Amino acid sequence: MTFALYTHVDMLDHRPGDRHPERPERLKAVTDALSDASDVKYMVREAPLAEEADLLRVHHRPYLDAIFASQPGAGTLKLDADTFMSAGSLNAARRA
Repeated sequence: MTFALYTHVDMLDHRPGDRHPERPERLKAVTDALSDASDVKYMVREAPLAEEADLLRVHHRPYLDAIFASQPGAGTLKLDADTFMSAGSLNAARRA
């Protein structure tokens, strides 16, 4: 069986911190393991950037406005106890 893997280089720019499980090294480890597995067949597809209109189908406008406005230019921003946002997080999330 062959499956599609939707990913994008933007996803590697989500940098929530060295100890956070969503760090880029985790995604790299998964894609490396898939590449090394001879019995796994997959096609890499470019994950598209979700349009704002699509996001509004599942999130309220004030929430999206707050998230878009929160994107830090550098470093990380703690949104809640488990969610950290870096400069590349917004595009990574829009491709997830």
